[in-house]
Amino acid sequence: MPCPEYEVLGLEKYDYGEIILEPLRDRFREIAEIVIKQIKDYLALGFEIVGVLGMNPSPSCGVDTTKGKGTMLGTDSDTSEKEDSGIFIDELKKLLMTHCKNYGIIISFRLFY
Repeated sequence: MPCPEYEVLGLEKYDYGEIILEPLRDRFREIAEIVIKQIKDYLALGFEIVGVLGMNPSPSCGVDTTKGKGTMLGTDSDTSEKEDSGIFIDELKKLLMTHCKNYGIIISFRLFY
């Protein structure tokens, strides 16, 4: 899986906090759609997908804890940790909910420390 934050903001993250809410979510959703396609392709070839790795407290890939998500989205300046998932994980979960029903995909989200 590609690093969504790198794909959206680049290595130096020059645009951090500059991309407004919906266009930023749209970019993360586009990457999540690519990941869904890859999951389907692997499943079609008989692979077992055991989970999606995330990294707390990433504002993009946090599974159940995020830090600075509002700063990245440009909605606030709070950088404290919160119980919430990152922007990319939000979008991936939404897409998986749709595809789980249609394709019987069951995937858990795992933390990477």
